[in-house]
This record gives sequence, C-alpha cells and structure tokens, in this order.
Amino acid sequence: MRADLDKDGRPDIVAVLRGADKRCVIGNDHGAGPLDTNPRVLIAAVGAPAGYTLRVVNAAVIPRLEDPYMDDPLGEDGLTVSAGIIRLRLGVWRSMGGWGTSTNTLSFRWDGAHFRLVGFDRDYTHRGSGETELFSANYLTHRAKVTTGTIEDETPGKVRWKTLPARPMPTLDTIGDALEFAESQR
Repeated sequence: MRADLDKDGRPDIVAVLRGADKRCVIGNDHGAGPLDTNPRVLIAAVGAPAGYTLRVVNAAVIPRLEDPYMDDPLGEDGLTVSAGIIRLRLGVWRSMGGWGTSTNTLSFRWDGAHFRLVGFDRDYTHRGSGETELFSANYLTHRAKVTTGTIEDETPGKVRWKTLPARPMPTLDTIGDALEFAESQR
C-alpha cells in the first residue's frame, strides 16, 4: 500500500511479503486443510528523489502460523496505513487449546529515523469466564486506559488509568514477534 508516511509529499510503501517455499506448507491431520507456515516479512520504504529507501525489513513481527487450531493472526485487514500511522492488527483465536481470544493493534509512526511504536491496543476475552479487558496505551503521553468487565454486562465496565514508564519504545525494525510483545503489555 502507498501512503506518505514521512510527510515529505512523496509516496511511501508498506507491504507484507510471504514466502512461497512448498516445504513450509505442511499437511494438517486436524481437518482444516494444509497449514502454510511460510514466514512473512513486513517492509516499509520511504520515497526518495531517485526511487525508494528501504527502512524496515522485519521477518519476526508477524508470527509464523504453526498451530493448526489457531486462525491466521494477520487476517485480511491486518495491515493498514492512515494519517502517517502504520497499524499492525493481529488476532489470536483458537478453535481448541486455549480459552483466550484477543485482537492486538500496534501503531507505528515515523520519528525521522525509525518507525517507532506510539500506541498499543488489546481487546481480550476469556471465552470460559466471559471476562473482558480493553487495554489502550498511548506511548507519547505515557498513559494507558484499562477497562475490565464481562460479556454478560452491557455497561462498559470498570475503568482505571495507568501511568506508563517513560522509556524509548521499540521500533518496527526491532520489535520482534508482535504477539509476544502484546503478552508483555497485558
């Protein structure tokens, strides 16, 4: 997808590339068809006078699909760009082998040298107990809103605010597995 990420008037590019190694497509004895475990690489390139300058090549941020009971974390709308922000949305849903389901959104903005993490949102539901938690962190203001509740109650639930430690946040090229990062923020 094309967008002006560094606000210089030139189009920039963000894309997810997927490997095509047939050895990474394995049989699935669980009735869901073959499992494509090929890695995916997130790339970002900023427009330059003579083409593009590659800024990010990250093969770890989108985890490989290795659990036959887990949906693809990236999904169809997993990568979006809006107002100069790259948003990576990953979901966790298993048909068996886990009670928790979540949607995690990591937001990155160009800081002049890197695409730095500026926001993180997590919508978590425990399918057994019905407990819910919405966590929304703004790393620019160092504040996070945590809303807890239950799927049985239509009211928003209990809200509390947290002050986050002031520290440099990871960049898109260094964050590693985004689902592991998401677990560390919970």
